[in-house]
Amino acid sequence: MERELKSGRPRWLTGLVCVAVVLALGCSRPWKREDSRTWEGCCQGADACLALLQELHGPDTGEKWLPPEQACAAWKLGREGEGVVPRLIPLLRHPERRVRGGAAQALANMGEKATGALPALIEAYEREPGGLALHALSSLDDERAAPAIVRHLLESPTSALEHLGPTLAPVLFDALENPESSWEALVLVRHVLSRRASMHTETFVPRLRT
Repeated sequence: MERELKSGRPRWLTGLVCVAVVLALGCSRPWKREDSRTWEGCCQGADACLALLQELHGPDTGEKWLPPEQACAAWKLGREGEGVVPRLIPLLRHPERRVRGGAAQALANMGEKATGALPALIEAYEREPGGLALHALSSLDDERAAPAIVRHLLESPTSALEHLGPTLAPVLFDALENPESSWEALVLVRHVLSRRASMHTETFVPRLRT
C-alpha cells in the first residue's frame, strides 16, 4: 500500500502540471475567427480594433449577425472612451455594410458615451433603416432620436424597439395615441409594449388605459 501511494503521488502531480500547461497554451495562442467566445484577446487598443473592424474576409453574405472580426472589434471599441467616437463616425458611411454595422454596434455598446455620434447615427438610420443604427439610437436613449424612430416605426425591427430606454419609450405611447397611426403600427407597438409590461412605471398606466 505504501509503495502504491508513493508511486501515485508523482502521477497526480504530473497530471496537474500537464493541465496547467495545456491551459496556458490555450490562453496564449493567437485569436482566431472561430473564437467567438474569446473576444478579449482579439485586439488591443483603439488603433488595432479600428483596423480589425475594417478587416473583411470574403464577400458580404448579407447575414444579420456581424462576422467575427467586426463583432469582436465592436465589443472592444465599445469599452473605449469618448475619444474613439470621432473615429467611428466616418465608418457609418463606409461602403461595406459589415463595417457600417460594426461601427454602429460599437457606438451602441458605448451607450451614453457616444451621444456625440447621435446626428451621424440618425443620418445612418435614414439611409439604412434596416441596419444597426437603430440599435445604437435605442442604446443612446436620447430624445433627439425620437422623430426618426417614429417616422420609421413600421420599418424598425421589433427587437430594437423592445430595447428603447426610458427616454425614448414614450414614443411607443405617442404612436398609440396618434389617431393617424396605421393599424400595422398599432399592432407592432402593442406587441412591443406587451413584452415590456414589467418595465413600465405608473406614469404610463393612465396612457395605457386610455
